[in-house]
Amino acid sequence: MHDELVHVALHATHPESGAARTSLAGIVADLAQPVQVVDADLPIRDVNLYFRDPEVSCVVVRRSRPTTRVGILMRQHFTWVYTGRLGYGRAMHDPKPVSMVTDWSPLVAHPASHVADVAAQVMVRDAKQRYDDVLVQDTRWGVTSAAAIMRALVGALSERSTHDPLTRLKTRAAIWYDLTRRCDTARPGTAQFLLLFDVEGLHRVNAAYGLAAGDQVLIEVASRLVGALPAGSEIGRVDGGTFAVVISLPAVDDVGAAMSAESLRQRFADALAEPPRTLPHGAWPRVRGVVSWATTPSSAESLVLDAETRMRERRNPFA
Repeated sequence: MHDELVHVALHATHPESGAARTSLAGIVADLAQPVQVVDADLPIRDVNLYFRDPEVSCVVVRRSRPTTRVGILMRQHFTWVYTGRLGYGRAMHDPKPVSMVTDWSPLVAHPASHVADVAAQVMVRDAKQRYDDVLVQDTRWGVTSAAAIMRALVGALSERSTHDPLTRLKTRAAIWYDLTRRCDTARPGTAQFLLLFDVEGLHRVNAAYGLAAGDQVLIEVASRLVGALPAGSEIGRVDGGTFAVVISLPAVDDVGAAMSAESLRQRFADALAEPPRTLPHGAWPRVRGVVSWATTPSSAESLVLDAETRMRERRNPFA
C-alpha cells in the first residue's frame, strides 16, 4: 500500500502544465497551522507545558549557536522519552535541554511548495519519521500533518478525475453525466440544450506561437464561455479544443426552442469575438459553435449525435 501511495504522489507531481499544478495540487501554505518555537537550550520539563495542550502535535526547536538550525519534537516521541522504558524518563530527562531529544532532520517545505511534491517527500521518508509533521518555513514557522497532506493529495486527484487540469472545467465524462441526468429528469415544458464549441486551427497556433500560447487560447476560451453561462448551466472540455455547454430552459415547442438556441449561440459568439490583448497578434483562432436541443423526452446520446452532425455540416464559424 505504501508503494502505491508513493507512486500516486510522484505521478501527481508532474501534471500536464504549470497552471494545472497550481490549481489542482494546492500549496502547503493552505494547510499550515501556527506552531510553537522553543530554544534548543530550554529544559525538557518546560517543554512539557506546551504538550499539556492536547491540540499541540509538535514544537519547533531552534538552535542559534554555532549556526542556526531547526528541528522538530513530536508529541509521540516526547511522551516516549518522558515515560522512559522503566518509568523513570521524567526524572532522568527533566533538566536536560530539549535539543537532546529533538529530530534535527525534519521535512521543511517552502509555503509555495505544491502538496503533491511534499506528499512524495513524505512517503519516501524513513518509516520512523514518515508520518511526522511537516514544517512550513514562512515569515513565521508553521506546521501541517502528514495526514492532512495526503488528504489534500487524494482530494486533488479526486478532483482531477472530474475536472480538466488545464481549464478547470468538467471532463467529458462529467459533463455527459450532467447531460444524461438532465435528460432523464426533464419536466414537460422544459427543453434541453447542448452547445458544442470547436477551437479551429489550434495546431497552427501551437506551431506558430508555441504550446504555451495554445494553452492560453484554451484557457481564455474556457474563461469567456464560463463568463457567458446562463444560471444553472454546466460546461466541460470534451476534447482537445472542443467544449460543451449544457442548459435547461423553458420551451413549449420547437419554435420557441429554436429561438432560444439562436439567442444562446449569439450570446457565446459575442463573448468569443474580441481577441484578447494577452495573446500575440493573430494567435486568436476562430471558434465554431452549434446548438442541439430537445423539447420532448430525449436521450443524451441523441443530443450529442445531433450536435456532432451539426458541427460537421457547419462551414462558416461564427467567431
